[in-house]
Amino acid sequence: MKNNKILILIGIFFILTGVYFVFQKYITDNQELSLKVKFVKENTKLYKISVGYPQFETLPKSFDEEIKTFVSNSINEFKKNTDENHKLLEKNSTPEEISKFPEQMYSLSITWSPEQLNNQYISFITRVNAFEGGANERQEIKTFNYDIVNKKDVVISDLFKNDPNYAQQISEFVINDLTGQFRNQPNCPYDNCVPKDMIDSGAGANANNFKNFTFNDNAIIFYFPKYQVAPGAYGEQKVIMSRK
Repeated sequence: MKNNKILILIGIFFILTGVYFVFQKYITDNQELSLKVKFVKENTKLYKISVGYPQFETLPKSFDEEIKTFVSNSINEFKKNTDENHKLLEKNSTPEEISKFPEQMYSLSITWSPEQLNNQYISFITRVNAFEGGANERQEIKTFNYDIVNKKDVVISDLFKNDPNYAQQISEFVINDLTGQFRNQPNCPYDNCVPKDMIDSGAGANANNFKNFTFNDNAIIFYFPKYQVAPGAYGEQKVIMSRK
């Protein structure tokens, strides 16, 4: 019995030691990356704002400013649109209808999701969801990619340095992938749900069509906001391309 207790204690020791070294390696690998998530919360009678975005204190200020400016512009655009739309709504409503307006009729949410955060690269996507009146939300996306070693933004051409025809290569892959995705959806007989014209236009061989991407060692993930490659009802689309 005593021997069993000793073996259990030895086992626990090695497990804790392993966890310790894994944690230490994580700290070491990320020692140059200091990340803080900033939050913006604002509630008024008219709207609700909930925003979160990253700031990297050990990187050049220009990168943090790029992120911060995008967020600030998105908030300002939401407030402007909300103010204009609500004034128009009040103008076309009776006093009785106005009295029944719910509080916080409008809302803005900005979230972010990382693909990689380490001491070499930062790659993440931000999503803007804004209800400013009308039937649907305004949905937008923007990606941020940064090379920490060379202190520069990563653009899509950086990942295809040896291929001058990279836009055509990406376009062919993405169009084929998206077409397959739509064909594999339920209730899609005879390819009727494949928005071919929108796919061909939104994923044509133009580098600007592929500006929203994230990446890791194995893949490049292309994101297409609402309306770029499909009708609004389909929402955001995504294509994963192997870096091999």
